[in-house]
Amino acid sequence: MPDAPVVLAATNIRKRFGKTPVLDDVSIEVRAGEVVALLGASGSGKTTLLRVAGGLERPDAGRVVLGTATVFDNSEGIDVPAEGRNLGFVFQSYALWPHMTVAANVGYGLRLRRIPEVERKARVDRTLDRLGLTGLGGRYPHELSGGQQQRVALARALVYEPPIILLDEPLSNLDANLRESARSWLRETISTLGLSAVFVTHDQVEALAIADRVVLLHGGRVEQAGTPTELYGAPRTLYGATFLGSASTIPVSVAGDRSAAQAQVSAGGTAFVASRRAEASLGNDATVVIRVECVRVLDGDATPPPGGTVLDLVVRTSLYLGERWEHAFTLGGATLRAWGGSPLVAGRTYRVWVPIDGAWAF
Repeated sequence: MPDAPVVLAATNIRKRFGKTPVLDDVSIEVRAGEVVALLGASGSGKTTLLRVAGGLERPDAGRVVLGTATVFDNSEGIDVPAEGRNLGFVFQSYALWPHMTVAANVGYGLRLRRIPEVERKARVDRTLDRLGLTGLGGRYPHELSGGQQQRVALARALVYEPPIILLDEPLSNLDANLRESARSWLRETISTLGLSAVFVTHDQVEALAIADRVVLLHGGRVEQAGTPTELYGAPRTLYGATFLGSASTIPVSVAGDRSAAQAQVSAGGTAFVASRRAEASLGNDATVVIRVECVRVLDGDATPPPGGTVLDLVVRTSLYLGERWEHAFTLGGATLRAWGGSPLVAGRTYRVWVPIDGAWAF
């Protein structure tokens, strides 16, 4: 995929709403067959960036190229409207016409493009079949489940075979259980059909599960971009480390150097070793981010794994989460969380193993 041609490039995009900067010199690109997630908290600029790419929002500066065609360039005065960009859109609300049947909804864009009726029907039927909606063309949106409505919205975006589809929070209207199965279905559908796609989400699990590449936005800038494993396993900033996954944040002082990659840190007098990031320098305060799933509570005098620090910590409480227990330990003046298979006794001291490569000092 790195060698595949670029189908969408948005370069040096800037956008303000009044005096508020929403996008500040943001650049992204999407290659053929690639699925890119725009991930971030509310107000990070992800939806605005998607709308800029689709021609629904005019940026103040920058350039947007689809394939080899420039569709927006502020310096050249180029601004091709949304209907001229031949992109597929799936909106958060699905935006289905309630008075139209499924077939009419899916075929609406073809009718606007004056596709002959026979060909239009054939393409609609073929698209419904591909998305598991065979036989539902005569129904109305209110007669469908939420998952079926979501598929109809996707079918409408795919029916005229656009080079790329843009999806704005496509699964947010589904309940939790249906959303889990829809993640798998959406990823499989995009891969099977060989599509290129950009989708907006604030759900980190959704982004990691569906995307080939994730662009994490923060305050209108790209915080980090890379594969899901890169963003989750090798965050470059404190924000990236805390936004993705479940983690404890521990204020520390950097007490010593172990190596160029490791630092001896102290949290309220309790010392342990963490992986060093560029920001963590000797003698300064720092923040250590520790992934919850990496921490282990050791049974009795069990031998700890290599590559970590064993701490004697007091547990404050244990919470039952259904499939596991979550324990809260006191570390310095902060809380270190860990998962386990059974409850611990509040107020008792336990041996807790903290891995070096799962604790990042920023």
